[in-house]
Amino acid sequence: MFRITSFILCLKILLFLFCAAALTGNALGLIISVGCHGSACRSRNSSFKPKQSSLSRYSCPCLNARCLNRRTTISSLIYATASMLSVQDSGAANLPKSNGANLSMTGTVKTLIPIIDIQNRLKATADVLSTSPSNSMKVRPSQEEMQTIESLLQKVPIRNESQFKKIFDAYSTPVSYKQKFMDNNAFLVYYSKGFDGPGRPSMENDSIPMQTIQYGFRNDAWAWIDEFTNEFDFVRKGGEDELKDLLEPLQKSVKAIDSYVNLAPDNDVQLARQMLDE
Repeated sequence: MFRITSFILCLKILLFLFCAAALTGNALGLIISVGCHGSACRSRNSSFKPKQSSLSRYSCPCLNARCLNRRTTISSLIYATASMLSVQDSGAANLPKSNGANLSMTGTVKTLIPIIDIQNRLKATADVLSTSPSNSMKVRPSQEEMQTIESLLQKVPIRNESQFKKIFDAYSTPVSYKQKFMDNNAFLVYYSKGFDGPGRPSMENDSIPMQTIQYGFRNDAWAWIDEFTNEFDFVRKGGEDELKDLLEPLQKSVKAIDSYVNLAPDNDVQLARQMLDE
């Protein structure tokens, strides 16, 4: 990774020197050009008097578009140089934002247990709705069913996105230094085709990081549980809705969590279930 950083730094320096050289050459050409045109005007017309212009303090009648194009080129090069040098400061918009999760025990059975518990509770809730005698009718669940669902979801932060995601992030693989580097330097990584040094494979040829996959399933799980919660709160407050509108987003959330849990080692999942049953 040190080679990557050194290469990017050298590339930025070369770009800066190239643009600086171009700027110097264009500025010198502009001075010579303006001087030549001014001399030509004075030799042709001894009564020449500079006049005010919106483009410069004095404007020569012979000052043509070529001089103005040089000015435009200089401005463009300055802008390009500034853009190149400011790439390092771009934010890591594609990486997950910190929600305060404790990352000291990622990948352990202890942090997997709360996720298995959420999985079990959401599956049990889906079972209650799917076995309801009125699951295809536009009616409220029975009072008993509502009480059962509220009891099952009592320990699931279905109304707190940060807390919900924090439970998953405490187990998930943390964002690696390489991911942070590639995200912060996306422009240079793209145009260098992921160059990582002579004889080394491209940084972009790697498989999708585990953190990215877990991050996706976590987000899907929350998106669907949030939709379910909105429907559930509507029904809980006395509204009538088809039970399938409750069941479908809940089942999709369960499916996302199943996919997330399947990424964990089988032995850890079995041990976590055993510890929950005790």
